[in-house]
Amino acid sequence: MVFLAQLCLSSTMGTFVHLAGSTAMITIVASIL
Repeated sequence: MVFLAQLCLSSTMGTFVHLAGSTAMITIVASIL
């Protein structure tokens, strides 16, 4: 049960980090252009 919770949390954090990284990349590219 704990493993399942950690897996879910890890997946959520991974998605959040990926989304934040994509947003930062778009912002950097937009500022350069």
